[in-house]
Amino acid sequence: MKIAQVYPHSVIRVPLANVFDALAIVNYEIGRRLARSHTLTTYPKWVRGQREIESYEGVTFRRVPEGIDKAINKLRLLDDRVFKHDRPFRLSSLYYANYARRVARDIRDRQCELVHIHSVTNFILPIRKRNPQAHLVLHMHDHSLADFDPAILAPRLAETSLIVGCSNFVIDAVRKRFPTIAGRCHTLYNGVDQRFLEIQSDPARSQTVLFVGRLCPEKGVHVLLEAMKGITDQPASRRLAHCVDASLPRSLRSARLSRRALDSIVILDSASLDGNKSKITIIEIM
Repeated sequence: MKIAQVYPHSVIRVPLANVFDALAIVNYEIGRRLARSHTLTTYPKWVRGQREIESYEGVTFRRVPEGIDKAINKLRLLDDRVFKHDRPFRLSSLYYANYARRVARDIRDRQCELVHIHSVTNFILPIRKRNPQAHLVLHMHDHSLADFDPAILAPRLAETSLIVGCSNFVIDAVRKRFPTIAGRCHTLYNGVDQRFLEIQSDPARSQTVLFVGRLCPEKGVHVLLEAMKGITDQPASRRLAHCVDASLPRSLRSARLSRRALDSIVILDSASLDGNKSKITIIEIM
């Protein structure tokens, strides 16, 4: 079978995807496994220094430069002002429109029978238009299908043969909101990169628990905060550090934490890395 993987954000390097890019790892690992018995084409983002077309472990990487999309996508700065909260710019057909057209044509030229689209629902209709016989799989890595306007999403989801999500939390919300397609919704866990399993743990070296990721319920941060209640009331208690791009959201601030637990939470900004990216600067202490 000829299979295409579609996702515009990740920069996929070979022989190993960047360890800090979760979706690059998912794309890379799914691709190399499927390529053992299928013809696999992946469409990642191109950056300077990479070949636009490269084959490795049976996967053909056809990298796409951002080009005009980089300028048009600045419209996302108008979210919650011009674009409604449940209709953000990334839900519009303009979001990565050039990428979508280019990839849809290439998928047609290669006569791909199955198209695996990661997260970006506005790619579904342009790909379907140029590939009417292809089976479309939507792979969700966040809860946006439960957040955005169903009037826009429903026609897109109707074109899919399968919808998978990275957790039961994500996929159960999709089933609840779109009951007519609940039967095609399934959970597909991302797994763990082997490189993380090779790290030797030494908890005695530090009293800090580091969480790296978005501060939102789907990441289970509220569970971690609840656990900190008991930990911080003990002698030699640990400190919880969050490495994120934003401070603690209101929904998580409302958690009933002791003053000591709140004092133990440090918010780190991943964008405030120094020049050699070897340090993280603390920018806010709760």
